[in-house]
Amino acid sequence: MKVIEERIQSKPFLKWAGGKTQLLNAITDRLPKYIFSSFQIDRYIEPFIGSGAVFFFLKKHFHINKSYLIDSNPELILGYRVVQKEPELLIKRLEQLQNGYLKLSEENRSKYFYQIRNQ
Repeated sequence: MKVIEERIQSKPFLKWAGGKTQLLNAITDRLPKYIFSSFQIDRYIEPFIGSGAVFFFLKKHFHINKSYLIDSNPELILGYRVVQKEPELLIKRLEQLQNGYLKLSEENRSKYFYQIRNQ
């Protein structure tokens, strides 16, 4: 029997002020050189995860043994936890919001957006 390992490629699921996506090449140039010989990072600590652009980039290109992703924004952390632990529930809720939105006129879509956002 042949076992095929499929690696899921994660990437940021939101835009974030101060995001580092455009800086990834410059950041990569400043990584310690020993990382490129093993393509392994023993421990990665991200004190301001935001959209996670740097973490997801590194995770795609290197094996990270242990990671600590931190942010002071509790709603952002809640978002990551929901994506991690309850993706099916999140998808169901997003589909409900999308269906409600698409049924509306252009004018009412704007009102709906702000109503949901302000909850």
